[in-house]
Amino acid sequence: MRAGTLTKGLQDFRRKRVLEFDRGRVTRLKVATPEETVVLHKEGQGEQGTWIIKAPVETTADQPEVRSLLFGLEDLKAQAFIDDPERRTKKDELKAPFATITLHEDGQSKQASDTDRTIRLFLRPKNTTTAYAETSAQEPIYLVPAAAAKDLAKNLFTLRNKQLIAAEPEQVKTVVIKKDGEEYSLTHEGNDWLIDGNPDAKADPARINMFVSRAVRVQAERVVTNNPGNLQAYGLTSPAAELTVANGQGKILGRLAVGRQENHLAYAQGSAIPGIFQIRPDILQEIPKKSELIKRATP
Repeated sequence: MRAGTLTKGLQDFRRKRVLEFDRGRVTRLKVATPEETVVLHKEGQGEQGTWIIKAPVETTADQPEVRSLLFGLEDLKAQAFIDDPERRTKKDELKAPFATITLHEDGQSKQASDTDRTIRLFLRPKNTTTAYAETSAQEPIYLVPAAAAKDLAKNLFTLRNKQLIAAEPEQVKTVVIKKDGEEYSLTHEGNDWLIDGNPDAKADPARINMFVSRAVRVQAERVVTNNPGNLQAYGLTSPAAELTVANGQGKILGRLAVGRQENHLAYAQGSAIPGIFQIRPDILQEIPKKSELIKRATP
């Protein structure tokens, strides 16, 4: 037997994983903080399911962010343990959690029943490197990395889908652009992008492919309001630019309107999610002018 093994203590052999669950069986999530409670349901089975936010608003979730939350819960490891019941009841830091996360696992068989698992996270005012985690009265209090614990307390904006156009670049056949008083279309034919459908007026395909990719993936940086009222206040009654994208069957995939700029961001509305948001204004510079494309078009 190795000498190193003889020197190991009980804590070295204890289970370090804080929350035991099967990620593929999780069908519901609830993230509660003092500010808000976000409820998510998964539609579909296993890893291929789609997460939907059910409360406080109903909208598509940011799938990578939800997966990140589940991976974070799965990877959360204890650095130390508090087993003494008296220490547990006397700790003032355990009175108000900064986040409570509940996940629901489907049994998926007659032998396996549905299970709810909850973890409560507490900050330590005098120690910024570790936080407390509690899963039940029967389990110990876990000391976990504070940074990992804080990352689990995801808010509504982080968890919601922030893409303003619900489309992927490869789905786009036509883009209609309104900017600076002009309106024109770009149509994808083979490897070419035709200006207003004219086969003799072809735009630079590399440039337009890049533009379309960025345009459909524009994401909100900040929520202004979920209930748009006075669009004029945001420069959206007469937007600085408007984009409409459609697929090969002529179906509208999405729209984006960009209004005035403020504090290095631009107000915007997208068809994928209701409300007014702020986005990075770079897209305004990337929208090509028709006159510029015609000048550079290949005969």
